[in-house]
Amino acid sequence: MKKILFAKKWMLLGILLLISHTTLLAQNIIPSSAQWKVLVDELKPLVMKEANWALQQQPITITAYSSPRSAGGVHDFFSEGDYWWPNPASVDSPYIQKDGLTNPDNFISHRLTMIRF
Repeated sequence: MKKILFAKKWMLLGILLLISHTTLLAQNIIPSSAQWKVLVDELKPLVMKEANWALQQQPITITAYSSPRSAGGVHDFFSEGDYWWPNPASVDSPYIQKDGLTNPDNFISHRLTMIRF
């Protein structure tokens, strides 16, 4: 188990370094090995701190939340569009769109859970 956790931490570091390296190459900047070492030395503490925090978190799944408006079961992802509102003319009629106005009553717990994941 410790080997897996160690590998996950280094994989995250590798991803950050790859992004940094790709960004530099896109700007036609090729770091020397000394510069690369500085980059690794600078990013490693941040990555290790974030990885240690992430490893302490309990997983949260969509089964932790449910919406009364969902026609699916507890394992089904449910999402509502940001700009859709109930029609004030009739409760049973389809939702209406209000461009640019986010409905604060929309169910967003599954979306936030996936973002956290």
